[in-house]
Amino acid sequence: MNHALRRAMANAKMTEAHLADVCGVDAKTVGRWISEPSRIPHARHRWAASEALGEEESALWPNAVRSALTTGPDREDRPGLSVPFGCACKPLEVARDEGAA
Repeated sequence: MNHALRRAMANAKMTEAHLADVCGVDAKTVGRWISEPSRIPHARHRWAASEALGEEESALWPNAVRSALTTGPDREDRPGLSVPFGCACKPLEVARDEGAA
């Protein structure tokens, strides 16, 4: 059971049917989100539910956020390019080539 979602709905005094209307899904779908913790809604539905309930998405579906993050040594495996992960700059090899031109 997704206790965080159930608790957030109770705090917001929101029924499954009302949350379903807000998210644009069937009430049975919301029921599955609660009863089957492995079921993770599509991103647009998670965002709508989080906003309606006044909770962070990561608090309601921590596995969804965790699975969206790429971790580990292979997260940015580009042989030959010396670019720090997440850097918006040009690879060092490209910058060196442009400087020589």
